Amino acid sequence: MRKELIAPISMWKAAIRKEALRKRDALSQEEVAALSGRCVDVLLASAALNPYETIFLYVSHRNEMDAGRLLPLCQEWGKRVAYPKVMNQGRRAMEFFAVGGEDDLEVGFWGVREPNAGGTPILPDHAAILVPGLAFTKDGSRIGYGGGYYDGYLNRYKGMDIFTIGVAYEWQLMRELPMEANDVRVDAIATEEALYLVRDGESHKDK
Repeated sequence: MRKELIAPISMWKAAIRKEALRKRDALSQEEVAALSGRCVDVLLASAALNPYETIFLYVSHRNEMDAGRLLPLCQEWGKRVAYPKVMNQGRRAMEFFAVGGEDDLEVGFWGVREPNAGGTPILPDHAAILVPGLAFTKDGSRIGYGGGYYDGYLNRYKGMDIFTIGVAYEWQLMRELPMEANDVRVDAIATEEALYLVRDGESHKDK
């Protein structure tokens, strides 16, 4: 019975991922740059990052929304900035490390740039984490690439003062998504149109 229940969910997720990647890969670099700029403007206007001492960013991959412009801005505000690094591919584990600039990033897992420095990982306490994904809903549901890196990370540090913001194109917002026990909902979703805050399982557009 359990396999009968799991199989349809995995197939549903796979279909969503395939379609989202198809649409995203079709975007031109000009479209990605323009929409990413608008999404960053939405984040800045919302002041959603202001209360947090540490901002966890990501390096965009395959036409993901590019939030890289936030790196120098966060540093100007005196915030610590960290990026993810895959620590164990087999266990699908990642940690975040502080960076001083883009020169601290090197090509790593999947060809995505990661922090090149060693040292101690940054704990996500009193931190805002920007979370990439392939599809979201306004109640915080999320589908990533299927590796479980962000879900595993956020489950591991559950209970800390973390504010998660899914970053997506407006067309990546769907009415519903299949969710499983280990899937973690985000606290807000930022698109080129608006910041959608999730409260008690419902969405509220930030104005």
